[in-house]
Amino acid sequence: MAKQKVRISSISVRDIRVPTSDSSSGSDAFHKNPDPDYSAAYLEISTNIPNLNGVGFVFTIGNGNDLVCRAIEAYAQPLVGCSLGVFTSNPGAFWKKLNDHPQLRWLRDGINRMAFGALINALWDLVSKYHNKPLWQLLAEMPSEELVNLVDFRYLRDALTPEDAFALLERRFQGLDHHVASVIAAGPPAYCTAGWSGLELDDVERRTRHAHDELKLPAIKAKVGLDIEADRARMERIRSVIGENGKLGVDANQWWGAPDAIAHMEALADLNPWFIEEPTHPDDVFAYQDIARALRPRGILIAGGEHASGAVSFKNLLRADALDLVQIDVARVGGVNELLAEILLAAKFDKPVCPHAGGIGLCNGVQQLTIFDQIRVGGQRDDQICEWIDFLHDGDTMLTPVEIKDGRYCVPQVPGFSWEMTPSFLDAHEFPNGDVWRDRQEHFALRYA
Repeated sequence: MAKQKVRISSISVRDIRVPTSDSSSGSDAFHKNPDPDYSAAYLEISTNIPNLNGVGFVFTIGNGNDLVCRAIEAYAQPLVGCSLGVFTSNPGAFWKKLNDHPQLRWLRDGINRMAFGALINALWDLVSKYHNKPLWQLLAEMPSEELVNLVDFRYLRDALTPEDAFALLERRFQGLDHHVASVIAAGPPAYCTAGWSGLELDDVERRTRHAHDELKLPAIKAKVGLDIEADRARMERIRSVIGENGKLGVDANQWWGAPDAIAHMEALADLNPWFIEEPTHPDDVFAYQDIARALRPRGILIAGGEHASGAVSFKNLLRADALDLVQIDVARVGGVNELLAEILLAAKFDKPVCPHAGGIGLCNGVQQLTIFDQIRVGGQRDDQICEWIDFLHDGDTMLTPVEIKDGRYCVPQVPGFSWEMTPSFLDAHEFPNGDVWRDRQEHFALRYA
């Protein structure tokens, strides 16, 4: 029996915020005073078919979440009443239509790109559910030509051509069943941040022991940037648990200029950091290049991409040989189509995709892309790793929580992105009238004193 034609019946966007600042979870050099409040501009597409919906969202850290909600609505509302075929007939052309919007594109990247990325991701979530497959499987089984057609190569051809992309995808399409079985048997290795800037050292150690001893995570990360001695103390406490040979990454969240980044990391080099993440401004290719040239001889790799505005940012960093670990973010750029471009760029330059996922719901989403990458593009590599956090990813928050076993992501089998939040969590944390916020109306008031 033929499947029923899908028509989009309604769109809802909700401003969801969590007071993570109460515990300093998520704090770093930039986002400490006030501490961040993990939030989501949460989009749900409803259809004429009962229980068939699509979910997408943008991760923020509190203030401004409402602005992203309004931007998502601007892109999404014109779809109400449309057939899903407006997307599925040519997803690449649809992506280009949003990216090239004759008025909204003037706003360029940031809120604009994140907003239409949420819509793109919600549509892919809907399509995957319609086909009753997790997103990683839907993409992994797609013919190479169809995947290539998802990508806009206009600004990428000087580094990645459609022919390049086809060859990268086709080489692992052969033996697909073997690659799928291999990744299911051993999912992507995970790592987490234990050393948030706002935590006491005893709390850093407790979190490290949980991640290293109990969860068997192969790497731990610490935030750095504000004060060398405080950074050293945080890293030494983590080293006391994982040993001198354990993998310890550090993250400056863009705090430094190039000279300060080099000096700061040289002062910490004796603690053998594996990588420095976002050492400087995300658009400053020359600064990244200078930092890489200075720190690689000391064995410190350069990671970045959490705040990269799109595939062009990755292209420039990779062409400049300024990036070692490619940290895609599932809710930062223009959705699945652009994430595919970034994954292909990483493979073209033989760099591992090591996703950023330190936010509410991001682990659920990005696991789909890193699993797809391991199956169809980059393969399973010893230097690949995927971020994970253990708060706001449990059964009280997510309908299908991420599973970690022996330090690795378990491959999800739930159709779609598997990143819906529970109705009770959404209702309680909707701003400003959810139970969590009803008596805290001044929490997000801007102050300059």
